[in-house]
Amino acid sequence: MPPRPLSPDREFITSDTEIDPKFTLKDEDIAFKFPSSLHYLFDGAPSIVQLRDLTRLPAGQWWNDALVDYALSKSTLVCTSHFYTQYTAHGYESIQKWSKRRDPFTYQNIVIPVHLGNHWLVVIICDPSLLTSDHPEQRALVFSLDSLGDTCEAIRKSMCDWLLKEAEMRSKPIISPPVTMSLKVALQPNTCDCGPYMVHNLDRFMRHRDTLVAHIIMEQLMIIWHPKLAKHRRRFIADHCKVTRRDWIGQDSIDKA
Repeated sequence: MPPRPLSPDREFITSDTEIDPKFTLKDEDIAFKFPSSLHYLFDGAPSIVQLRDLTRLPAGQWWNDALVDYALSKSTLVCTSHFYTQYTAHGYESIQKWSKRRDPFTYQNIVIPVHLGNHWLVVIICDPSLLTSDHPEQRALVFSLDSLGDTCEAIRKSMCDWLLKEAEMRSKPIISPPVTMSLKVALQPNTCDCGPYMVHNLDRFMRHRDTLVAHIIMEQLMIIWHPKLAKHRRRFIADHCKVTRRDWIGQDSIDKA
């Protein structure tokens, strides 16, 4: 397993808005805005990708939280990339406002991008409502997908604790605790492609979600992950950024007219 990448400082793979949520951008610093389906902790304002964020698109650059949020918003309804960081740093109370507005037990899947400061991975909770099921073959599942191959036991436990706390706050009887496991996914070949590989592996999971859940004990699932396709995810998102920026500039010109 390759070593976890080391970045010179936290800012290297985080945007200004993650370091300071109140950070204000000048118009000339914005590459584009996009309507996101992400569940934000703070407000529902459009998400922003800065011009400086676009410099992280070429090969060899780490993706920051802005690019990861943009990439994930293209296909999947997920928690914001700030969720895990906020929860582990400040506890349940810091994210209680988010979960008050959105009952996690009404969703079939909860996707939680995890930012470790120098690495991205993702946790997926499947069928959280099955915590209350007494059927032995119906269990809530908590998966971790790490392109460095780590089992992420502590991270999965943390997300299980959060889910159980949510059940307690809603007076839901916990009959069957969630089953947790790490999945074998496409592994990144270097120390900087964790962002694209996280998004790629998440995309492959969602495409084959029912098959994976039904066959979690099967070992020969690598064909699902198509590891050879993962290397194209960076170019795919870079192209989408160009198109979104072009469209956004055009719309902005119309709005100002």
